[in-house]
Amino acid sequence: PVARQSLKHMLSARIPGATVATFGKNLAEVLEFKQAALTAGDVVILDQNLDVPEEKLKGTDIVKELMAKGYKGFACIRSGDSAEADRELSRQSGAHWHVGKELRLRDMSEQLMFKY
Repeated sequence: PVARQSLKHMLSARIPGATVATFGKNLAEVLEFKQAALTAGDVVILDQNLDVPEEKLKGTDIVKELMAKGYKGFACIRSGDSAEADRELSRQSGAHWHVGKELRLRDMSEQLMFKY
């Protein structure tokens, strides 16, 4: 939760006027996220391993689902593993960018501005 809040603060500061929201406390929020992404999302950033209380979910599975439902924005997977196999899994899901958690959040927000 701390990383999510820090990233939210950084992105809000770097992109004036942007609506930045965080989701993921529980399965209901994951469903809310999917709907928000499809209706109003320009950029989505998902952890690869989502540990919601009700279920273990993969960010790549959610990106794949969003793409199949017509998501047209920029999708990013954030993962603790940046091996080539994990990067390939992200690409196969339709994600535009795979970023490792070793990258500081400040650097990630700067690179996101470039990638997007």
